[in-house]
Amino acid sequence: MANKKNLKPFKKGKSGNLKGRPKDTPELKNFKAWAKEECKKPDFQKDVRKLAKKNPKAAEMILHYGEGRPPEKVEHIGKVGGLIVLPAQIASKEEWNRSIFPFLGKKKEGS
Repeated sequence: MANKKNLKPFKKGKSGNLKGRPKDTPELKNFKAWAKEECKKPDFQKDVRKLAKKNPKAAEMILHYGEGRPPEKVEHIGKVGGLIVLPAQIASKEEWNRSIFPFLGKKKEGS
């Protein structure tokens, strides 16, 4: 049953996870090392394709631990459908307006 003691399980300044994230088990360490070695083999692509037909999740794990996860790409689209292009360095508000207004299809302020 809920009461004041169990609604505040941690004291101020104390974490509930004092030991931190658990370390990899020996089995997982061995699997990671094995996956990295498998990815270096010349027949790897054929083998992983065969495995993917039988067990796609296992093939995905081998790829992720052996090769690393692919980077996720996020594309932002502007209001008028064009890509948002930002200059590397902006010195002033006027420079920002000169660089961004053509992409938005607007006229510059005061013109």
